[in-house]
Amino acid sequence: MTFCTTCPSKLMLLGGCSTVCTTIGEAAKMWNLVVLSYGSSSPALSDRQRFPTFFRTHPSATVHNPTRIRVMQKYNWSRVAILQQAEEVFISTVEDLEVRCKDAKIEIVTRQSFLTDPTDAVRNLKRQDARIIVGLFYVNAARRVLCEIYKHQLFGKSYVWFFIGWYEDNWFESHLEEENLNCTKEQMKMAAEGHMTTEALMWNKDNEKTISGMTAGDFRVRLNQALMERGFENRSTPVGYQEAPLAYDAVWSVALALNKTMERLTDVNKSIEEFDYSNKEIADELYKANERHSVPGSVGSSCLQ
Repeated sequence: MTFCTTCPSKLMLLGGCSTVCTTIGEAAKMWNLVVLSYGSSSPALSDRQRFPTFFRTHPSATVHNPTRIRVMQKYNWSRVAILQQAEEVFISTVEDLEVRCKDAKIEIVTRQSFLTDPTDAVRNLKRQDARIIVGLFYVNAARRVLCEIYKHQLFGKSYVWFFIGWYEDNWFESHLEEENLNCTKEQMKMAAEGHMTTEALMWNKDNEKTISGMTAGDFRVRLNQALMERGFENRSTPVGYQEAPLAYDAVWSVALALNKTMERLTDVNKSIEEFDYSNKEIADELYKANERHSVPGSVGSSCLQ
């Protein structure tokens, strides 16, 4: 992590996914920088000892686990399997799921993981006669998993797969050639048929005006219009569409935090322009400004955490 020594000091960092924010969030404290993320779901990022200056508008991935447990209980599924990509966000989510399964008297018959190639992991699920399977992986890995599901015939009425709900529309039909997947669209559709997904509520359901002067519905209309102008009207929604309201809230959070910090510094005859990477006093004010407020009337459903 390097900074231009002749450029103005950065006051805060705005980050995206968990993989990126795990790195910058852990290092940012060395430069007295607050990090705010709109797309990080890794439960590990809630560790204040490891990420002391990290905030996010995106909920932790563990919010899905109670729903998964309730569905399992509803259908009396007492034996489940887990297939995960070897990324920290999924590892920490599975650790939480294992605890919840134990409390609910649900047996985890096997836990398989893979880095890039899921072939052996899916084959092991077949050997273990896994029928109810929770899958946790990024979308490109999900396509590889789905292709292996088809090859090993782990689909149909005897199997239930739980996938993550934030993949883009028709994710199992796209990028097959460029990712060199040896499955056709029809085969991918067959393997994907009947899978379940869970996702956190991203949009505020209140029809009240936010600090921006828009309701969540107004923001959605403006967002969709902007996408149409960029040629998305005849295509599926782009990657990151679901996080758009959380990203919008994150930008407002940055603005409000900066305003609040400038107000507090003015009271003690200081200026935010005095900040550099050794100035812990101003860094602490930026931290407090983020810690003490959420976005008033957010278009997204999650508060700053």
